[in-house]
Amino acid sequence: MPDRASIYYHSEQNTERRLQSTISSAAATQQHLRARGGRQAPRRKERQPSRQKKALEALGLKNAATNNL
Repeated sequence: MPDRASIYYHSEQNTERRLQSTISSAAATQQHLRARGGRQAPRRKERQPSRQKKALEALGLKNAATNNL
């Protein structure tokens, strides 16, 4: 079993590596956004009515559907 000092050393190495990777990915994101002309809002998809709501409407229970959901 490895001694405590080497465990500590390796966990420090892992922390450092993770930190570097986070920093570099953040920098890449910043460059990407700058190249694209700033942050843009994501395109919103129109929400599709739920299956339950569609089924209730098909049965002619439209008000029940809107009250329950």
